[in-house]
Amino acid sequence: MASRQPTRLIPPSSGLAPRSIWAWRSAGATGLEPGACLLLLVLLLAACGGGGGSSDQSPQPRVPTDIEQILTLKYLDPAGDQVLAPADAPPFLIPYAPADITKIEAGLRWPTLYMRVTWAAPIPAQPVAIPAQGLLPAMTVPGHGMSLVLNSDNDATTGSNGAEMVAGVDIFFGVKVYYGLPVGAYANFDFANGDIHLNRGHIEGTLLDGGAGSPTVLVAFDLTNTGTFFRRGLTVPIGAWSEAESYDGNGKLVFHHFAYDPVAASSWTIP
Repeated sequence: MASRQPTRLIPPSSGLAPRSIWAWRSAGATGLEPGACLLLLVLLLAACGGGGGSSDQSPQPRVPTDIEQILTLKYLDPAGDQVLAPADAPPFLIPYAPADITKIEAGLRWPTLYMRVTWAAPIPAQPVAIPAQGLLPAMTVPGHGMSLVLNSDNDATTGSNGAEMVAGVDIFFGVKVYYGLPVGAYANFDFANGDIHLNRGHIEGTLLDGGAGSPTVLVAFDLTNTGTFFRRGLTVPIGAWSEAESYDGNGKLVFHHFAYDPVAASSWTIP
């Protein structure tokens, strides 16, 4: 299957000794202790492709009063349509509403891109326990993530083909949710050799609204330094997905795609 690296839930470096249950897969990162417990994750840490993500301690009071007019993209997805991922998934579907996308909205007031994501259930305030089922062990879901990918130059021969729903991805915008921690957001672009894991460009996003107890988050990205990787005035292909990983009681990854919700490819005319 195509790589899901853009939404892999990889905690950002915190400057503390690495004790995460996640495996850091970015270039130059140190090895982590796979058996660390979820409690240490919550105490020590604030998706993928090297994204660190915003670590604001509370939503920032910078939501434009006309945000509804700014959000011109309305990218809808039915609730209850999660599927089994082609790999690293349970043998049968286990519905998980917190990672079930129902709407992605986006809009531009240059140089800021606003993105609002809505899932089918509120964001949990703490890791979610999944009881044992059949031969499957009891598991814990510590968070979920999503990515919005754009072929921003409308050319399938450039960029990366690391996302199966859109060819020629030039930039993606990600949201990372670690239950009990602030929501993070980031964007990666300029993929070396067409590899979506090897981004040469990166920007941090800012949480504006939402978090635990809400099904919706609103984030913002300053596009000043994205150059030609985000182009205005074109109608471009877009795609998205949301996913969640599960871990056993020892902090070992059980399923990279415990939950997986792909959003059908569409298009967006960038203002």
